[in-house]
Amino acid sequence: MRTTTDLQVNASGRLPSYFVPNIVFDKYMPQVTGSALKVLIFLARVSGQDAEAEYSVWSTAAIMQATGLTKQTVLTCTRALVDLGIVRVVAKHAYQYCGGG
Repeated sequence: MRTTTDLQVNASGRLPSYFVPNIVFDKYMPQVTGSALKVLIFLARVSGQDAEAEYSVWSTAAIMQATGLTKQTVLTCTRALVDLGIVRVVAKHAYQYCGGG
């Protein structure tokens, strides 16, 4: 039986990681679909990679590629995330994570 410790040892003790903000689990997870959660986690992750990423903008196509979702699903999900105030529309089919609140 494998444990988390076994997996860490097998990966040389270091796993690339990103910490999902607590608000995603505490507030938004119960309110969004599984697909919208995929979009939210992707946008939150890429927005937290470096100091300038806070202002990064992600296209529908980039979100589709990262999540494996269809265009229609990405559009539906981003619309839901915009309605919740987590994501903002920067241009047609371009989105930015703003963290909600």
